Parts: sequence; C-alpha cells; structure tokens
Amino acid sequence: MSSWQVVKKSFKDFYKDLFFLGAVSLIWFFIVGPLMYVGVAGIFLRQPFPIVMNILFVGPLTLSAFNVTYRLICHQEVKLRDYFQGFAKKFIRGMFAYWLSLVILIILVIDLFFFLNFGNTILLYLSGIWVYLIIYFIMSQFYFWSLLVQTEDKLFVIFKKSLLLVLDNLLYSGGIFAVFLLLTALGVVTAGIAFAVSFIGFLAILSNNATHNLLVKYGIKEELSSPYKIE
Repeated sequence: MSSWQVVKKSFKDFYKDLFFLGAVSLIWFFIVGPLMYVGVAGIFLRQPFPIVMNILFVGPLTLSAFNVTYRLICHQEVKLRDYFQGFAKKFIRGMFAYWLSLVILIILVIDLFFFLNFGNTILLYLSGIWVYLIIYFIMSQFYFWSLLVQTEDKLFVIFKKSLLLVLDNLLYSGGIFAVFLLLTALGVVTAGIAFAVSFIGFLAILSNNATHNLLVKYGIKEELSSPYKIE
C-alpha cells in the first residue's frame, strides 16, 4: 500500500473503534499532558520530582496506546482495561524507549540552537542540517514505537531499524509525517480538543499500519485482512 492508502485505512480503522480510541486518547492526553508540562516546569524550577514523574510514566503510557491499537488492527478483542494492563506489562520497555528518544531529541535540539546562536554565517546555514535531522528523527519515531509492539527485538536494534526504514522509504515516510503535521495543526486550531479526543489514538493506528505495511513489503509480516477495500 502507498502512504495515502495507509492513511485511508487508518481513518477507517479509527472510525470503526471510535469510542474506544477516543477514550484511550482522552486518558493519555489528561495524564501525559500534565506530565509533559510539569516535566518542563521542573527543569526551569529545578524541582526533581516532576522530572522523575515525567521520565517514568510518559513512555509506558505511550507504548501501551501503541500496543492496544496494534491489537485492534490485528482484529483482536481489546477492552479499556487492556490499556492499563499494557502500561504495567510494558512499563520497563516503554520507559527506556522514552529515555532513548528524549535524550537523542534533546541533543539534536541543543546542537540546532548552538548553530543558530553561534554568530557565524556558515554555521547559521549549516543549521539546516540539524532541522533535517530533527525531522528525520521524528519520522523514525513512527516506526520506532510501532516496532516496539510488533517485534520482540532489543531497543537499540529497533532504533536502528526505524532509522533504516525512513532512509529506504523517504517519500512514504514523508506522507505519514505530513498527516502528523496536519493532525498537530488541527489540535492547535481546535484549542487542544482534537489532541484530547484523537491524537494518540489516530497517531498510533497510523504508525502501526504504516510500519506493518513496510514489514509486509520486506517479507517479515503477513498482510492483515481488512473488512473494507482500500484503493
């Protein structure tokens, strides 16, 4: 499937389980949102407790959302309690995945600001490289979190595979990234309402579909059956 076909399938999958995914999205939003806020505030206020809360719980809560959405597209029966059970079962894996992603993103952003504020024209032009690397890294995260639930590979192996998937499928990944930007813009326009009711639910559905489709392409997974025709 092309990236457009994956997007269409993801919309249909999301609509099919709208109330369940809306509930998961709301739970994730109202827990992770404050955790992200207090984590950043804790850095500026030099308060370790909110930072610790952030780095402990954001990853497992996010990975559990990817887990239940992947089970949905595999046509497994999923209930809301599975989200909380997945949080406990995948706590360590989700926590370390978040740490790895967070550290790399912080390094890339710090390097970007260094190049932008160094005062050298050449370095200012070269800052575009770091913008590209940040976008590349964000695109790899769609595959990274999906591979964490679709495979049993170790963390660094999955991280390497996610980078290679982007490199080998740039246009496809760019299409998925464009939808991510549109979803983010919709959240801003609706003052956060779209974020609350759909962000992680749809993003996880989209990422899982996109990743599984690539694994089918490489002969690693079998194509999932679908109750509707995607053209």
